[in-house]
Amino acid sequence: MTIAPSLALATISAFIYFTLFEALNTPAQELLFLPLDTRMRHRAQEFCGGVLASFGLGLGGLLLMTLNHYHLSVSHVALAAGIIVTLQFVLTFCLGPRYRHLLEKSLQRLALKPADLEAFLHRIEDTSVLIDILRSKTDSTVLMALDLVAMKPHDKYLPIISELAGSASEKVAARAISLLGDRQNAVIEKALIDTRPVVREAALRSWCRLKKENSVRQAEEALADPFLFDTALFCIVSYCGFPGALIAYPKIDSMLKSDSDDERFRVARLLSEIEVPGTGAVLKRLLNDTCHRVRIEALKAVAKSPDPLLIPELIENLCDFDARSLAIKAVDAISACTDGAAIIDATSQEQPYAIKAVLLRSLEYARDDLREHIWKSFNSSDDIRMKIVAANIFKRLRLKKGRSDFVPEGFDAVIDDIVGKAGRVSRAATEGGSCSVLLRDHARLMVEMLISVLCVKYDAVELQRVESYLFGSNETLRANAGELLELILPKKTARQIIELALVECVSMGEGLSENTEKSLATIDNWCASIAKYSSILRENGGIMQDNEVYRLMSYISILKQVDIFRDIPADYLMTVAAIAVEHTLYAGEVLFSQGDAGDALYVVCEGEISIQSGDVEKARLGPNTHIGEMALLDDQPRSATARALTDVRLIRIAGNDFRNLLGSHPRITMALLSALARRLRETLNPHQAERHA
Repeated sequence: MTIAPSLALATISAFIYFTLFEALNTPAQELLFLPLDTRMRHRAQEFCGGVLASFGLGLGGLLLMTLNHYHLSVSHVALAAGIIVTLQFVLTFCLGPRYRHLLEKSLQRLALKPADLEAFLHRIEDTSVLIDILRSKTDSTVLMALDLVAMKPHDKYLPIISELAGSASEKVAARAISLLGDRQNAVIEKALIDTRPVVREAALRSWCRLKKENSVRQAEEALADPFLFDTALFCIVSYCGFPGALIAYPKIDSMLKSDSDDERFRVARLLSEIEVPGTGAVLKRLLNDTCHRVRIEALKAVAKSPDPLLIPELIENLCDFDARSLAIKAVDAISACTDGAAIIDATSQEQPYAIKAVLLRSLEYARDDLREHIWKSFNSSDDIRMKIVAANIFKRLRLKKGRSDFVPEGFDAVIDDIVGKAGRVSRAATEGGSCSVLLRDHARLMVEMLISVLCVKYDAVELQRVESYLFGSNETLRANAGELLELILPKKTARQIIELALVECVSMGEGLSENTEKSLATIDNWCASIAKYSSILRENGGIMQDNEVYRLMSYISILKQVDIFRDIPADYLMTVAAIAVEHTLYAGEVLFSQGDAGDALYVVCEGEISIQSGDVEKARLGPNTHIGEMALLDDQPRSATARALTDVRLIRIAGNDFRNLLGSHPRITMALLSALARRLRETLNPHQAERHA
């Protein structure tokens, strides 16, 4: 029996496609290339899916053209196909173990990221490859595979997971037990009496998770085991319902009242692991605990079970350098799961800038749309730093949303008012005197704030780009920023901003006039302080040195001349000046000795100090230099002795206050890091500087 040429052509085409094209291209999408590193794997995939697959198709076409001259029977075609399929099965059977061995060795050697395996699992339905990995003899490989099973559970994995529950490795056994289900009760019960505590702990968690209230007896018995006590208490609270509550809460109350810090810490850790409503009263008590580590653990719990009633306690913890990041996370969590009313109420109260900034910033994550309130805060605040926080929130929200769906009433009038005030500040800076630097910094901040708040109505992406150009160091980009701004904003507004940002304020006078002082006093709190400082200088030459405004402004003027503080806007240096204390040394006195603890940073205002290591003088420092910042950052002892050569006047910034300042003012931190990096570059030789660039 012969086959028609057209049928033969169709049959052989299908045969060629499935045996050559699929055989060559499919491995490019599967695990054949996984043992290779990412770059080689991509090249292999391109080669297999491109060159080899195309070659296979070409070879198939050539074969078709050759066979087209012959009359082939169905039996011949079937025989050829059967031989190819049989050959494939034989090769798969023979090469499978070899491949699994290669895969295991490659996983061990390359330490591939779980994301690579996870992406592969989402592309295929075949579970055999992961089962092969689960049979690995390497614990790290098996643990990685078990994590992937948790992401993509399947009944086919349960037999091998049950086997792994009895593994000699504690970590593997515990992880496997945590993945078992109801049908593996016998395996979990066996693990409950295992001699290894880690395995018993995992078994208790799985048992209570599956059996709920029916696991009360086993959990209560586990309370007698010191190693399992915390886990048992967690399981009773989390899984055992009302019967568990009758057991757990008396114990928790007893631990809370204990004089032992460890007992209260265990309660805080328990609350940080569970998400049970109604724990606000307990957390309030723990947040006011005298033990620092108890408070830290309680903050972790608040982030998981946020309660608006805890805002006062969180505000107190925001002042703690070590607890600040966790307190911020907890405040953000409260904002995200509530309408933000408690945080809005807290922002309306009298608070330091660092705390109000955190509270206002958290409203960005609020469940409800609070842009109207943020806009009110922007308009009502007399502190430009708070205005900048609000403006940056608008910018980030606009970047996320991608469209302008909120333009508050009177927006254009507010923008015109800000532009006008910035112009007045910029013109005042040209009158010179010791206030010139302070006013220039303030004018720049006003421009930054203006560009951010304009994102409410105009293209936020382009405005962000313009801002980076305007305040960058590349003069060409700065010039281009003006042209871009005119394309984004109304021409009048764009030209006013360009004039404020690009025109240098050249000091042409000796001080502010009385009329200028009056004009500045109506702009905001900072300008009013500068006006008052100028008035003191103008009237009596600074004789009133006991005046707080005079003291702070004098310190800021000195700090602006020191390289590590030079790039920090004067408005933000107010917080540094507020923690500074004047210190005087007489000639011959020692400021600190080599080996002393680094407890403060010093800025030299007048006089000269010698830096000595042993009997060798390393340097002499005069006015507008600083000493001791490295010891504050790395907690190492002083590396040299500082001795006064003449009478010296210094500004002292205490170490703890300085670290708290860095934690609560990111802008100061970034400016300080930039200054230290710049100084490091200057001290390196040219070859090293180029390498670190």
